[in-house]
Amino acid sequence: MANSCGIDLGTTNSCIVIVAEGEPKVVRDKYKRATVPSVIFQSGGGDVVVGHAAKSRLGQMPPPVITVKRKMGTDEQVQLGGKLHSAVEVSAMILRHLKRMGEEEAQTTLENLVVTVPAYFNFKQKQDTETAARQAGFEEVVVLQEPVAAALAYCVNAGDEPMTVLAYDLGGGTFDVTVLERTADNEINVLAFGGDPWLGGDDFDTQLAEYLRRRLKAKNYAVDWDLTKPEQYAKFQRLKEQAEDAKKKLSNVPEVSINFPQVFCDEEGVLIDLEEIITRELFYGLVEEKLNRSIELTQETLAKSGVSAQQLTKLIMVGGSSYIPMIQDRLRQALGVEPELVDPETIVAMGAAIKAAASFGRKVDGNGISVVLDYQSKSSRTKTSINGRLSQKVQGWTAMLVQGDYESTLPLNGDRFRFDGILLSEGKLNEFALTLEDGDGEERLFADVSITQDNDATMLRSPDALIAKPIAVRTVSGLEVVIDAGARLPTRVNRIFHTEDQSGEIVVPIYEGSVPIAEVKLTDVPKNLTTGSEVEVDLIFNKDYSVKARARVLSTGHEAHAQFEIPLITVLTADQVKTKLKAIEARREQLATLVDDPSFDSLRRMIWAELDEPEPKMAKVTEDINELESLLLPAEAKAAERQALRPSLSEVERRLDEADKNARQKAEKSTFDLDEFLPHTAKLRNKAQDCWERRDASGWREVLSILAGLESLAAPSRDINQMPESEARDMAMALVFFIESEVMSKPAARELLAGIDLDKLKFAAVIEPHKAVGTGIQLLRMLVTKGITEIPGAGKSQDTGISEETPGNMAMLKGLLRSGRG
Repeated sequence: MANSCGIDLGTTNSCIVIVAEGEPKVVRDKYKRATVPSVIFQSGGGDVVVGHAAKSRLGQMPPPVITVKRKMGTDEQVQLGGKLHSAVEVSAMILRHLKRMGEEEAQTTLENLVVTVPAYFNFKQKQDTETAARQAGFEEVVVLQEPVAAALAYCVNAGDEPMTVLAYDLGGGTFDVTVLERTADNEINVLAFGGDPWLGGDDFDTQLAEYLRRRLKAKNYAVDWDLTKPEQYAKFQRLKEQAEDAKKKLSNVPEVSINFPQVFCDEEGVLIDLEEIITRELFYGLVEEKLNRSIELTQETLAKSGVSAQQLTKLIMVGGSSYIPMIQDRLRQALGVEPELVDPETIVAMGAAIKAAASFGRKVDGNGISVVLDYQSKSSRTKTSINGRLSQKVQGWTAMLVQGDYESTLPLNGDRFRFDGILLSEGKLNEFALTLEDGDGEERLFADVSITQDNDATMLRSPDALIAKPIAVRTVSGLEVVIDAGARLPTRVNRIFHTEDQSGEIVVPIYEGSVPIAEVKLTDVPKNLTTGSEVEVDLIFNKDYSVKARARVLSTGHEAHAQFEIPLITVLTADQVKTKLKAIEARREQLATLVDDPSFDSLRRMIWAELDEPEPKMAKVTEDINELESLLLPAEAKAAERQALRPSLSEVERRLDEADKNARQKAEKSTFDLDEFLPHTAKLRNKAQDCWERRDASGWREVLSILAGLESLAAPSRDINQMPESEARDMAMALVFFIESEVMSKPAARELLAGIDLDKLKFAAVIEPHKAVGTGIQLLRMLVTKGITEIPGAGKSQDTGISEETPGNMAMLKGLLRSGRG
C-alpha cells in the first residue's frame, strides 16, 4: 500500500522500494542512483550526512562511520560528531534518511516497513534491526531474511510453475546462501540456508588495499600503520577507496591502472605517489581463499537441503559482489548450473516491498478517526473482499462502498468491518469510493480504493521469521539442540531435563548456536531433592524474536517463569582473545584425546588468522572463540562422567564381597535375615556391571547410594547410647530431614504423619539428641511398615530391624540417610 515500503539495509549500500498502488517502485536519487551508501557523517555544526556525500569523506578526519551493520548485536560503539553511538542509533539514522527519500517519492508518510537482514543474523541482531527501524519512525516493522526477499521478487516474475531456487547472496559485508522452493500453491519454503555474516565485498577491498600498502612499503615509504589510530586508519581507508574502485572496474576489463599522485603523506611526512597496475589474476589471487569459502558454504547448504544441483530450477546471484566474473565462473564449475544475475543491487529491497504489500494494510485518516484497509490491490480472481480496522470502536455508524451503479452498505458497531463478494471487471483497474458516516449521517472518512483484476496476477506467501542458528540447552553432557536452524517462528519446545546436584538451585542455560542468550533459574528447590530429578522446561520463541521460558520440578511443583532481553555480545579486545585462547588451549591439553571434534583445530586457526588481518573483525573473533569454547563442553562432560564413575567397578565388587561376609557373621550372632539380604547384593552387582559398561554416571551414583545402605545394614551392631553426643545429634538431624523429605514428596507419608510436629523434633535433636534418634527411628519404622519408605534388606513387617530396641542397626540407618533413598 502507499504508506508501506521495503528496505534492504546493507553493510555497504542500502536501497528503498515503496509500494505505490500495489506495485513496488525503486526510489532513486536525483542522479538516478538506486542505492545509497550505508555511510554516515556528522559535521561540526551537528548536521547528519548520509550516503554518497558521507562516503566522499572517506580518508578524511574525522572519518565517517562505515560497515556499522557488522556491529549490530554487540556492545561496540562508533564515534560520530564527537559522541559515541551504538550500532542501533547509527542504523536508525540511515533508515531515517531512506524514509525521507521514500516519503518525498510517495508524497505520503511511510509508516510500515519490511526491512531485510542476512539469513545468519542472530536473535539480537534481528531485534536491534527492528529497534533501529522503530527509532527511525516506522510504526509497524517486519524483519525478513534477505535471500527470502530475493526469491520472493524473483518468483513473482518467473511464472506460476513450482520451482527450486538457490540464492547466492554476496553483499558488501555478509554472505548468505539459501535453497528455497516455490510450491504449487504459491508458498515459498526455505529448505536450507547457510553463509558467513562476516564475508563480503568489503573484505575484498581490504585485501587489495593491504596489497597496495605492501607495495608502498616495498618502495620505502613509511606505511607501517597502527589502524587503531584514527589518522593512520584514515590513510588506509584512502587505499580502500582506490581498491574498491579498481575491483568494480575489473568486472568489465582485464586490468586497471591506479594512478593517484600525492595521495597522502607517509609517517615521515613524504608525499606518496600511488601508481599500480592491477590485473584480474592478481586480484583473484588476493581474494581466492575467501571466494573459495563462499563456494564451499554453497555446496554445504545445497547438500543440507536434500536437493541436488541438477534439481535446481535456477541459481540466482544477488548482492553487489556477485558482479565479479570469477565468482560466476566458480559457481558454474562447482554446481554445473548456469548462474543468473538478477539485479543484484535492488532485488532484495524489491522482495521486501512485495512482502510489505502483502503484510500491511493501507491507513487512511478521516475526521477524528482513521481506518486501516486490507485488500489485494491486484487479484487474479473476479471476486474479492475489503477488510477495515478502525482506530476506535463506534456505534450506529455506516460504511458504504460505491462503484458506478454498484453500492454496498454495512452497519458499523465496533471497530471492524468487511465487504465480501465484490465483483471485479476482468482485465481492468476497478476503482471504488469508500465512505464512513456517523450516526448523524455526517461523513467522517472518505477513501479511494483501486483494485486491478489480472488473470496472471500472483500472490506469493513466504515465511516471516526463521531461526538462523540452532537453539540448545546446556545439560550435564554438553549442549543439547532443542530447535533446529530454519524453524519458523513462533515455535515452542517442551523438554525434560534432570538435576545435576543438590545445591537447591536449578539453572537451565539457553544457547543460540554457541552463544548463551538466556537462562531459566529456580532458586528455592529443596536441597534434599534427589540428583537426577526431572525438570520440565518450556521455551517459547516469538515472531518478534523475544524469548519466554518456564521451568518446573515435576516431583515438587516448584516453578519459575522468565522473559528475556537477549544481551549484547561483549566484544573482546585482541589481548583478551589471546588470553582466552591460551586458557582454552590449556583446557584442551588437559582433556587430551577426549576432544575429537576436527573443527576445533580449524576454528582455532581461523581465529589466529583473523587476528592477523589488517582490519580484524573482533565481533567475529569473539563469536568464534565462544564457539571454540563450546566445542570443549562434550569432552569436559565425558571427563566429568569418568570422574563420576569412582570408585572403580573392582572396588565396588570388593566392598560387596565384604558386605556379604559381614552379613553372614552377623546372621550367626543375631536374628539378621541373611536370605533377604543376599539377593540385594547380587542384584546390585548386576546393576553395577551394567552402569559401568554404559558409563552411566547417574546410575553409578545410585549404585554407590545403595551400596552404602547395604554396607551399613551388614555392619556390626552399636548401641545408640554409646554414641558420642555430636554423632547422635548429626544422626537425629539427618533422620528428621529424611522424614521431612518423605513427607514433602509423598502424599501417603504426609497423611500418616499429619499430627507430627517435625520442627519440635528438630529442636529436640539439638537439646536431647539420643532421645530424638529414638523418636526418629519410631517414625521411620511407621513409614517402612506401611510400605511408604523402602530400605534395602528390610521388609515391610513389624520386624523391620529398625527400632530403638535393636541399636545394633544404627550403622544401617546412617547408610540409608547418606544415600538419600526412600
